[in-house]
Amino acid sequence: MGKRLATLGLFMAALLSAACALADDHQHEPEAASDLPARKPVQLLLGLGLTAGGDDLLKAEFDNGTSQTIEAGGLMDMKVGAIFNLENQKFSLQTSIGYFFDNVEADNGDASFSRIPVEMLGFFNHRKHRFGLGVSHHTNVEFDANLPGARGKVDFDDSTGTVLEYGYQMKPALVFVSHAVRGHCTPVATWRPFSAGPEPQRHRHKG
Repeated sequence: MGKRLATLGLFMAALLSAACALADDHQHEPEAASDLPARKPVQLLLGLGLTAGGDDLLKAEFDNGTSQTIEAGGLMDMKVGAIFNLENQKFSLQTSIGYFFDNVEADNGDASFSRIPVEMLGFFNHRKHRFGLGVSHHTNVEFDANLPGARGKVDFDDSTGTVLEYGYQMKPALVFVSHAVRGHCTPVATWRPFSAGPEPQRHRHKG
């Protein structure tokens, strides 16, 4: 868990640093006469989102009667990348690398599911709308549990799936995005003292 927290800290620091630089860059740009300013040939991409979906990997029940579930398609997705706008700006290419994770924490242990998605999409742009289609490759896929009755670690094969994305440009540097991925990973046993190890999981989610 300490390794994941360190990774999360590095991503957050990178996001904050890049966001500050981007904000400073826009402060020195004159306001466009239109609400649809011309896009730069290359733009920095910073993404942070909540996701849901996919198979349930683990359900933890707490003493107070509540429960929490780790999903193959949840919960937090962070990414950095670049957008390459073609000359006519009707079409663009987007590449990104991210960190995707879901976790459960309790006084007597924790469990987590994480992976690193690498994506490439092509977009058709119409005014403030962006319609994208591409591929999403997931690597370093890992499920780790250290809870009473569920202790062990499972590594999964890399997988490649399809991704759909719709974006609405709310401001020059802010785009609201709906993102859907369909993929499939098969577990590779590295240490599996589970009474019943996870079956092949479908990484189908939206956020």
